[in-house]
Amino acid sequence: MKKISISLFLIIFYVITGLTQSVLTLQPDPSSGKDAIIHGLASQRNLNFGTNQQFVANAWTFSGEEAQIRSVIDFDISSIPVTSTILSAYLQLYAWDSNSGMGQHSTEDGENTCVLQRITSDWNEQTITWNNQPTTTVTNQVEIPYSYYPTQNFILDVTKLIADKKNNPNQSFGFMIKLKNEI
Repeated sequence: MKKISISLFLIIFYVITGLTQSVLTLQPDPSSGKDAIIHGLASQRNLNFGTNQQFVANAWTFSGEEAQIRSVIDFDISSIPVTSTILSAYLQLYAWDSNSGMGQHSTEDGENTCVLQRITSDWNEQTITWNNQPTTTVTNQVEIPYSYYPTQNFILDVTKLIADKKNNPNQSFGFMIKLKNEI
């Protein structure tokens, strides 16, 4: 099983507006966040997992059927002034510390390197499924390295992805995480 499971999202922006530099920290909770899992197993492709607490990328054989799991998330960055310049942005991903749910990181069946891609079409947390998943772009995608242990945390430089989102709001609807090699 190739899997990466993340439980908490935190994104930090260093923004310059005029002559002032400021820090914006976003940490969405269940009521203000927008995230979901999409499941590629044939019996799950039309189901919505908008209330799942994990941010998962997975490839596995379920009773003999291969399937992938991806996750999507979006952040409201409307509080960043239009005239500002994003100096840096980091996404902190914290490992799921329990074997419940989708469990912890696993490399049982190979490397679990993932990619974080910008979503280019709109989606709804309560209606998204594998069959209606949004489109993504590889432009400025961020690689999430192989996890060496089950509870490894990651800090990712997402400056270019956030700049893309700020500069192209009509083509930026959050991020998708998926395994780099989903086979």
